[in-house]
Amino acid sequence: KGGLIYLFGVGMGISYNLYFKSTLLSPLPYAIAFGALVSCIVVATDRNPPLWLITAASLLGVAAHFANVLKDLDQDLTSGIKGLPQRLGKKYSRLIVSFLLISTTLLLNDTHPNTPLLVIGLIASVMDYPAVNVALDKNKQGDYFTTRPGPYDAWAIEFAYSQGLNNETNEKARLEKILSRSSDTLLIFGNDADDMRGVGSGIDPRINVNDMSGDAISFGVDRIKLANQLFTKLKEKYSKNGQSYQELFQAYRIAQSEYFNQVNVIARYVGGVFVDRSFIGQAGATKPLIPVDYKEQKRAMDVLTKYAFAPDAFTVQSDLYNYLQLQRRGFNFFGSNEDPKIHARILGYQTSIMAHLLNATMLRRLTDTKLYGNKYSVLEMMNDLTKACFAADASNPNSFRQNLQNAYVENIIALFKSGRYDAVSQAAALSQLKQVGNICKGGTTDEAKAHYANLKLKIDQALAEK
Repeated sequence: KGGLIYLFGVGMGISYNLYFKSTLLSPLPYAIAFGALVSCIVVATDRNPPLWLITAASLLGVAAHFANVLKDLDQDLTSGIKGLPQRLGKKYSRLIVSFLLISTTLLLNDTHPNTPLLVIGLIASVMDYPAVNVALDKNKQGDYFTTRPGPYDAWAIEFAYSQGLNNETNEKARLEKILSRSSDTLLIFGNDADDMRGVGSGIDPRINVNDMSGDAISFGVDRIKLANQLFTKLKEKYSKNGQSYQELFQAYRIAQSEYFNQVNVIARYVGGVFVDRSFIGQAGATKPLIPVDYKEQKRAMDVLTKYAFAPDAFTVQSDLYNYLQLQRRGFNFFGSNEDPKIHARILGYQTSIMAHLLNATMLRRLTDTKLYGNKYSVLEMMNDLTKACFAADASNPNSFRQNLQNAYVENIIALFKSGRYDAVSQAAALSQLKQVGNICKGGTTDEAKAHYANLKLKIDQALAEK
């Protein structure tokens, strides 16, 4: 479809030269061709081009027609070419170009809330490691990738390479004026030394990889929902006669990785601290260290509970499990088994999140930041984590939850017994062990009873040894 629309646009260009060029309708092929150009790109991605996009492109096409004619208008009249611009003359053609450009700008401003992104790009710097910008709603899709250097890049280049002044005093003032813009929100960027991708690394959750937007939690939830949508379509799309299930397996792994990349980004808001390195007295400066707001930390924990720890968090993927087969190539299974090891993979993702939430450095920071604004205590966070792992199905946890609960108890025991953790964290850990010990008295099935007996034994042994 996209190709046909593109060819239609090319045909309009040909029709301009053959007929419309010397008529009052000379702007028409430009309007249609420019509208077709943007439409073919959108249609090629299985979406319908919005009316505002087609209209804006058509207005630009007409403006381009009038602007293009201006330089040759007198020569065209001598040659007998009398399209609409030639008949109106230079004065009115210039006015029409201005009017159309202003109208297009106003249209984009009124209909497309992300118009500024067309100018500044998606991210502050091309040195960032962002997620691919795929919208949950295809009709709201913008650029998938940034298409230009960001504001931070332009600022850094200006400081490093702009023409200096001969006078030392004036040059110092010029550079200080450039540096004074560091607090501009468009210049937000942090490098690898500050990012939080590693457990215990960094403190500002805005500095990370695989994230996007000023509201990374909401963006992450949309990405998780998008991954869940993809899971429901993978089998149909990648099951092809005469081929193996390798492509399906790879697509599943990619979607699952995207899912947990966002969960990890969101987890970093728990215990996070926003950093502002502006100098004293600098315009736009805030406090150097501002703990993430209590509501945002709780919102992050709620998202983790729903999408990483809940009993039904992975139900949508279950229809794929029978088909997760790698294609055999030679002896690539030699010494190993080819089953997809679903539980181990999901538990690995879950424990990576838990590693952040129970990290000694992060827990100490939760306590430290209570002195300067944080309201989310270690005990409350651990209480929330215990509820996330146990509350929803205490009577009969499924196999994913049994693995999760066992890993959680083992992590809490290790925390309780380790000398690396402060007293506040160890006291909170003891409280969790006692809570879980009480939960272990339940269980309505033989499997649940066996599972809880195992946890209870580990807890009792840990408390006895301590």
